[in-house]
Amino acid sequence: MPLVVLATALAITPGGIGVTELTYAGGLRLFGTPVSTAAEWAITNRVLCMAASFSVALCAMMTFATVKLFTPAKAMVQASNQGSKGNAQSSGGPLES
Repeated sequence: MPLVVLATALAITPGGIGVTELTYAGGLRLFGTPVSTAAEWAITNRVLCMAASFSVALCAMMTFATVKLFTPAKAMVQASNQGSKGNAQSSGGPLES
């Protein structure tokens, strides 16, 4: 619903809370949906979207924590030092003889 996206973009509340739900409910009401059903759908849509966002964020955080946990700090420093040395040697800059 493009009207909902526009209303959310123009809303002054953080995250468009309230405005988005009201616009969804109003739009569904224009199509003949009862107000109670439209309001329930709008709130359920908000909750499910937030749950999906939190799930993706949680998976990303767990992946990052796992990589950081199982990669020893010494190995990470050595890898970054080797990478920077390789870039300096192959740069072909004016200081090379």
